[in-house]
Amino acid sequence: MPAPTARRKQGPARPGNHLEKCTHHRNYLFQFDATSWGWIHLEVGLLVAFAGWGLLSGRTWARVVAITLAVISAIANFAFIPYYPLWSLLIIAVDIIVIWAVAAYGGTMRGAGA
Repeated sequence: MPAPTARRKQGPARPGNHLEKCTHHRNYLFQFDATSWGWIHLEVGLLVAFAGWGLLSGRTWARVVAITLAVISAIANFAFIPYYPLWSLLIIAVDIIVIWAVAAYGGTMRGAGA
């Protein structure tokens, strides 16, 4: 469950902090201010935590939800690259590992726990 923890630590991008005053990207496709990105990351992080609970409970639906949310998280962090490039790339790498782990080993949880 490192992704929700990492999302909460994106400090300056938290809702209410005004990172947009120090970063300007005129030709960037996604034209949201940093406060909007903070809310997006917070909401996606809460959904990922819920899916993590489902995975640890051995729920079958949680595998599909976890993979879908990891893809959404990777896309959201791709759009966040102009603000925090290294942090975003790190989260994208974690999302790829999560997708692989849930797809490859998700069925073993169902047989062992629930």
